[in-house]
Amino acid sequence: MLSHHELEKFDYNSLFYTPRTLSTLFFTLLVLNLFAYTIVPINEASKQDSQGFTFASKIGIGASVVAFLAFASTQFPDTLVKRPHPIFWRLIMGLLALYTLFMTFVLFQPLDDARRIFKFFDNALGEKLPEKSYADDCRIFTPENPYSSFQNVYEAAVDVHFFAHLFGWWFKMMIIRDVKMCWLLSIVFELLEITFRHWLPNFWECWWDHLLLDVFGCNMLGIILGAWSCNYLYMRRMNWIYDKPHGSHPAPCANKLITFVNKFRPNVWTRYDWSVFSSLTRYNQFLFYCFICLGIDCMNFFNKFILWIPANHKLLSVRLFIWAFTCIAASKEYFEFIQNAHCKRVGPFVWLSCLCLGVELSISFKFGYQMFTTPFPWYVQVMWATIWTFMFAGAVYAYSNGCKQQESKEKDIDMLDPAIDVEPIYENENKKNK
Repeated sequence: MLSHHELEKFDYNSLFYTPRTLSTLFFTLLVLNLFAYTIVPINEASKQDSQGFTFASKIGIGASVVAFLAFASTQFPDTLVKRPHPIFWRLIMGLLALYTLFMTFVLFQPLDDARRIFKFFDNALGEKLPEKSYADDCRIFTPENPYSSFQNVYEAAVDVHFFAHLFGWWFKMMIIRDVKMCWLLSIVFELLEITFRHWLPNFWECWWDHLLLDVFGCNMLGIILGAWSCNYLYMRRMNWIYDKPHGSHPAPCANKLITFVNKFRPNVWTRYDWSVFSSLTRYNQFLFYCFICLGIDCMNFFNKFILWIPANHKLLSVRLFIWAFTCIAASKEYFEFIQNAHCKRVGPFVWLSCLCLGVELSISFKFGYQMFTTPFPWYVQVMWATIWTFMFAGAVYAYSNGCKQQESKEKDIDMLDPAIDVEPIYENENKKNK
């Protein structure tokens, strides 16, 4: 915990760690007034687009977002993650709060109005999307194709989603910091694709796409690279005391560049030992964390299908950016909450993340219960019955381990007859007296 007690005073120049609340306030007011008097005319009527949104309304909402983020950067609480700077994480929390408020507003609209809202960002949105399946032709060998005999595999392997999965699981591994949990989440998400593919056409994939390209392809490579990165950061020697080098002095520009790059490295890289089966409480906490991770991924597909947002649209990239950095801080806070007995409440990122995911789930349930009416196939029911059986067995095993640990603690400490050995103390005193 030493890294969280104002070490930024030693990491940054005083310009960056000293609070600038009043300066930020006056600067924000100056910028808002400057744009209010120059961009938006005072007497001229603002033109409307085809959907009825005026230019002034868009600029006004954007200015409101800037004002809120200015407040968040100075007044929101800090999290356990400090690098590259606490202000960065306050801004991420502000973006997550704005996204949660926007999705809450969408939740209270009729489905057609909810889809039409996104025309505020792009007039091309709000239109029904063509259904696309990745399992139209699952042949590996295609000799009739003039370009390649393995054209189906080639198109799937060089698709942008392959590299997205690769870097995504690299990033997830550095957040979760547990190889076994990442493997579990990778496999379960593929099972979720099989579970919901009769509702979402994008989840239809060939068997070799699930196994060779996803689980044992980009997912596995991303997990390996993430594990290597975690080991590198964990084994790296930390410089706790700033000491000017003796002898050789690097060039000032190179020294400043190295110092700037080091600001993006964590002060302390902690390994997450989840101890899944140590007790029933820890087992449930582990399942809750897995549910959050899988829910964030699934809601990306469900909500874009319900609200008619293309997979390559920038709005989904913005959501991915917000959730990616949110998960870094939320995972740190959640692990501290379940690991530290003195931590009695969850952090702000965990609380806001659960609220945001709950709103996204509510949107899927509200708008999707009439869209997703096809019953689950028999093999999906058998698959999840098997999974729930293993989960119940894991809960029984974790409960038995927790009982054994509790019994061993009670045997070691008896409050009525504590085992205290005081004879060596008296023997030492007798020797000194002699």
